[in-house]
Amino acid sequence: MEDVHDGLREKILKHKKEINKAISIVSISLMIACVAYSSYRATNFSMQLSEQEAQNAAAISALNRIMGKYNHLLKDPGSAELLQFLKTDQTDKYLYSEQFNCINFSAVLVANAMAIGMRCGLVQMWFEYWGGGHVMVAFNVAGLGTIFVEPQSDAVMLPLEKGDRYCNKTIDSIGVCWFA
Repeated sequence: MEDVHDGLREKILKHKKEINKAISIVSISLMIACVAYSSYRATNFSMQLSEQEAQNAAAISALNRIMGKYNHLLKDPGSAELLQFLKTDQTDKYLYSEQFNCINFSAVLVANAMAIGMRCGLVQMWFEYWGGGHVMVAFNVAGLGTIFVEPQSDAVMLPLEKGDRYCNKTIDSIGVCWFA
């Protein structure tokens, strides 16, 4: 098993500069798409989840095109691997502000996970009555299935669904945009 990981690390390190450039481009695109959608959602409560998914499809498609030759390097982490990654990753140490919010935390955690070969996705949720939303990260953990991670605190949780409560608010819609 260690040889497989060493081989993967070697391939990633060989192409790390190109991978990081692609991830940076897509992270910025995703942040822009999330902010634009957030602004639109705040003024149009009738927007359906399918429209949200359509808006994100362009950014996800861009990542998959840019990363096409590297997608095979992304693997679902095991539970120990994910916990070790969260323990060493420093994303949760950033300070939250209007300029660095849940979108930024999530983009950084996604970029860091993908840079070491972990497949992941962005979770977008919208709250009833409040008009706002929240973004976090999803991992498909080998043997466990989908797990959500709050990048501001490294809290690991089971997937949330419409009607669940998060941050003392009821979730109106939720979706995961997986990266290949």
